[in-house]
Amino acid sequence: QVFSGDTVTLRCKIQDESVSRWQYSWYKDASLSPVSSVQMYTISSVEATHTGKYTCNGKESGGSRSSHLSDAVTLTVSERPKPVASINPDKQVFSGDTVTLRCEIQDESVSRWQYSWYKDASLSPVSSVQMYRISSVEVTHTGKYTCNGRESGGSRSSHLSDAVTLTVSGEC
Repeated sequence: QVFSGDTVTLRCKIQDESVSRWQYSWYKDASLSPVSSVQMYTISSVEATHTGKYTCNGKESGGSRSSHLSDAVTLTVSERPKPVASINPDKQVFSGDTVTLRCEIQDESVSRWQYSWYKDASLSPVSSVQMYRISSVEVTHTGKYTCNGRESGGSRSSHLSDAVTLTVSGEC
């Protein structure tokens, strides 16, 4: 399973050493018209419409032989999840208070996420945990925070969350 926007490569491998060159064809959902004619079929920025079963075969270049149709490989494209960021407490915060920012991603297909928190559109994360706890906040923590997730041990990633605003007032 992949997320929309990802790049996917399907590879057709035919093991027949008696043929020096193959012309490849890729088919989707048992269509008779090929969707591609290369061995490595790359789909950049996949969409839900790319979901389906893909098969390939080969014809000998300049010859008459052809391979069987391959077994089907299933490509499932799902919507890239968007995290929801929240702040607790979500009321006025003063210097010295403890604040927790939480990043929640609803996606059953990913078993573990690695989280990143960003402040004020910085490209460098300020934290890499789902629950970013700031004990004894200071006025300098004031800003807009966003989070995203990357699949642990995988290549998929979420969208960036909408920003939540943390405003820290001086001591009460």
